[in-house]
Amino acid sequence: MFLPPQAARTVLLQDQSFKEGYVFFSITAGQEIGKLVVPKVVLARVYDVPGTDPYLNTEAPEIAGARVEIKFRGDTYLLKDSTVARNDSSRYNSPVKFYFGKAIPLYSGDTITITARLANGVVLTSGTKVPRYLYYESSIVFPRGFTTDVDVYKYGKTWSLYWTSQELNLCFPKMKLYYTKKEGNREVSKNIEIPIKVIDRNGVPTPIYPVANRDEEGNYDLASFDWAMDKISEGEPDKSLFRVLHVIFEATEYDAPLSNYYSSVNGFLDNFSLRLDEQVFSNIAGGFGVFGTYFTSAYQVEMDSRYVQKYGYNIK
Repeated sequence: MFLPPQAARTVLLQDQSFKEGYVFFSITAGQEIGKLVVPKVVLARVYDVPGTDPYLNTEAPEIAGARVEIKFRGDTYLLKDSTVARNDSSRYNSPVKFYFGKAIPLYSGDTITITARLANGVVLTSGTKVPRYLYYESSIVFPRGFTTDVDVYKYGKTWSLYWTSQELNLCFPKMKLYYTKKEGNREVSKNIEIPIKVIDRNGVPTPIYPVANRDEEGNYDLASFDWAMDKISEGEPDKSLFRVLHVIFEATEYDAPLSNYYSSVNGFLDNFSLRLDEQVFSNIAGGFGVFGTYFTSAYQVEMDSRYVQKYGYNIK
């Protein structure tokens, strides 16, 4: 993940007088045991322009030539200089300068620190801890696999999943239905996100999806799964082309620095809070920016064959 285009200029807006400074940005995903992740870092210098329009600057702010080290579990890993093509070259034509390291086993609960020594002697440091694995509790027991045909007097009309975050960090919940569709001689893997509810908006069924929160639960109307089951074959009369596999719920938890950074640039996450400042969170000693991690915990439920076959689909 790379430096947001406005990050270097955003720092200046907090102080009207120009001061030399540097921005450090790195967000790394924690992995399941047995998987590796390649850490990536962007360093940039703070820049000034006449007036308040940051787009007047035409010189790319990213910095090469620094010594960037990551430390965790007692080992030190040196990152290398590299470049990558810009997604948007309308402002800067040169490639993005960044740093990357060897693939490392960064797991849930790991503590990691980083140091960047610039050629001019400036040192930027930071550290964080990967969020812990989340364990889920389901409000409904599905002995034969997932189905919306449940005892509503016992379970209600909502499927809820609960978890406990040790630090009440931000979580991004997402539920998906996985299936395949036969196209020619092969089955193509597909998925559709399940909304938390489907509302009627001027006669049109409109899905509503979850947003980042600290609630430690995800609540889905069972009717939303029926909506998705219909949706995957919309416009296709031959339902036998589809094979429904399972549903997977995921909550991606940001660590504390990344949660605070996200909240600072997106505002408060409710409709009743008034924001009185525009301070952007930073956890970089010696500079500005964010060094953060996140971890995604999954909960998979297989499908009840009777529920799938009711729609004319095949079961795996």
